Amino acid sequence: DFMNTIGLEKVWQHNKKLAEQFYRGLQKIPQVEILSPQQEEYRTSLISFKLKNVAYRKAGAYLTEKKRMRVRVVPEAHLDGIRISLHVYNNEEQVERLLVEINKLARGKVF
Repeated sequence: DFMNTIGLEKVWQHNKKLAEQFYRGLQKIPQVEILSPQQEEYRTSLISFKLKNVAYRKAGAYLTEKKRMRVRVVPEAHLDGIRISLHVYNNEEQVERLLVEINKLARGKVF
């Protein structure tokens, strides 16, 4: 009922907008390898990436335990990455805060 009240198309547009904001932010971080498709039409509101200079489990633990951000580490199929799932409950400020923390990790400012 909640989703239908908002409207599924509005929810999708919101989620996609946040995912694209996040994706574009990741592209600006040299130590990030984006695992999600390069072609926008194939991307969803789930964006996966890895840091070239920080082990994915260590980065995931930092984001979840130290910064209280909800991320998922993805060891399956040897992806060894982190997945961010953006949804109606998230906003642009949260995306920016997450990008700030990923930037810190990438620049070696955390460990």
